[in-house]
Amino acid sequence: MAMVSKEISSSCYPSLLAGATGSWCRQVVQARVGGFDEKERCSPFLELRKKTYIVHMAKAQMPAAFAEHSRWYDASLRSVSDTAEVLYTYDTVAHGFCARLTPAEARALEDLPGVLAVHPEVRYELHTTRTPEFLHLDRTEALIPQSNTESDVIVGVLDTGVWPESRSYDDAGFGPVPASWRGECVEAKDFTAAACNRKLVGAQFFSKGYEAATNPIDESKESKSPRDDDGHGTHTSSTAAGSTVAGANLLGYAAGTARGMSTRARIAVYKVCWLGGCFSSDILAAMDKAVDDGCGVLSLSLGGGTTDYFRDSIAIGAFNAVAKGVVVSCSAGNGGPSSSTLSNEAPWITTVGAGTIDRDFPAYAVLGNGKNLTGVSLYSGKPLSSSPYPFIYAGNATNATNGNLCMQGTLLPDKIQAVSRKQNVTCDNKTIYSVSDLNYPSFSVAFETASGAGGGGSSKTTTVKHKRTLTNVGAPGTYKVTVSAPEEVSVEVYPQELSFASSGERKSYTVSFSAASQPSGSAAFGRLVWSDGQHVVASPLAFTWT
Repeated sequence: MAMVSKEISSSCYPSLLAGATGSWCRQVVQARVGGFDEKERCSPFLELRKKTYIVHMAKAQMPAAFAEHSRWYDASLRSVSDTAEVLYTYDTVAHGFCARLTPAEARALEDLPGVLAVHPEVRYELHTTRTPEFLHLDRTEALIPQSNTESDVIVGVLDTGVWPESRSYDDAGFGPVPASWRGECVEAKDFTAAACNRKLVGAQFFSKGYEAATNPIDESKESKSPRDDDGHGTHTSSTAAGSTVAGANLLGYAAGTARGMSTRARIAVYKVCWLGGCFSSDILAAMDKAVDDGCGVLSLSLGGGTTDYFRDSIAIGAFNAVAKGVVVSCSAGNGGPSSSTLSNEAPWITTVGAGTIDRDFPAYAVLGNGKNLTGVSLYSGKPLSSSPYPFIYAGNATNATNGNLCMQGTLLPDKIQAVSRKQNVTCDNKTIYSVSDLNYPSFSVAFETASGAGGGGSSKTTTVKHKRTLTNVGAPGTYKVTVSAPEEVSVEVYPQELSFASSGERKSYTVSFSAASQPSGSAAFGRLVWSDGQHVVASPLAFTWT
């Protein structure tokens, strides 16, 4: 077995090798040396820290002693490490494997016969529907007239997974899945093979690289399955090839028909992105599997900045996929509009950038002179009254040079009489208002402080009343109140029971808080709870003496 040197260059660590604890490196060298950062060679801690490396092998140089490439890969790995395990092997869009190695082990592996390159794994980020109409592609039959060829195209989407219950994956009108399809719909705790159909033909997930670089997936926070917890993958896959969904809207907004760019194409989903990001070892494994499964198009809406093509796992995988007749489409990224902000810029990738679309949200204002002004508004409520309202442009209602500052006396009375001749407040001036009556879910109560040095002197008791209104959002029921409060504060609630006969019914109650004065800065806390034995409505109480 070949031995891996653990020595640290004396030119890099003269004082460390001499037993001193001072500066380790004379300088930080940023130059790349054999694919590795010189800083990796100048840190004993980094030398021992493992991370995932992708190892590209020259497939044709496999020694005759090995019957399979996987055995050759394993033997090569064992020659530099007794403990490292192969995470993935690649054999379609790349040839090689990935494993967790120390930088020293990776450098030793790079020197072995048949090894083309050893690259550290890269973390990628996600990039974030009226597009067919905007591009004048709203008639699919005009693209492929009287042909069913489109339904034989399978688009492989590498993203955050899929929500298969979405109507965008309806397979109505689709024929049998093409015989060329070799993929699968994996079973998991929250995902069954029945989730796939003649539209969504495959769903898989790849997490070995992610878990090796971070921690095992916490299934209480995200699904270790093809299921989409984020929504990004469902969005991108349905945008690419989602079925037509009539009557789509978001809470009443943007009502219309939702559809993908290629409604008759099939979709295969490969989940490679998790809460902590998308890792290149998983992405390359998914690209490898997608091409082998029979996908004719790969779609990746993710990226990780720019680097040399021969170091970019997506560019490498895409190059070999294109060589096999597969179209690879990637997003250009969320950067810009400045120059040099592009991601996935390899010339063999179809890189899709953002564009300005013609969607508009007009709103109209008709002036008293009949002039119609057009603006923008997302208001979807009831139309405003057709009665004219006074409108004052302050710039035309002043002779003062500082009129734009709205200082007192700068507006001309005859110019603003439309708004000044009447009371311009909406509150009833016969009612006494108090901030304590604001219907907040919490109570903030301020008591008077004691007088005298150190808070001694007055022991006056202060009483503060608050009014609140509750709305029943469930079944009929009777709620009783309980209060937890500090002993120095007396709390009385009236009434102590609230009975609701129907959902939406509102009931009010009053709370009286009483406490003797205390030194300034004193504070205490409590809790008021309404409960019907099953449901709980709790409010925090905060008391201050200021």
